Amino acid sequence: NFGNIVGVYSTQNKRQYQEDRFFYGNIDNGIFAAVYDGHKNDKTAEYLKNNFHILFEKTSGSIEEKFNTACKLADEN
Repeated sequence: NFGNIVGVYSTQNKRQYQEDRFFYGNIDNGIFAAVYDGHKNDKTAEYLKNNFHILFEKTSGSIEEKFNTACKLADEN
């Protein structure tokens, strides 16, 4: 057993700064890993990096239900 091995690589192409964000953590006895695409700025990606896993963890139901609920809550913010 090697445990959790995670690698991250990022490239920003021709932009002056990186717009994408990522999150990796242990949530609900599992691993939560996400990449958020910036699309012209980093505001939404930064918000999701800092909050989506919290919204996911606060919801209940199956993984699919938790994901869908977290998406709806993120849209409201």
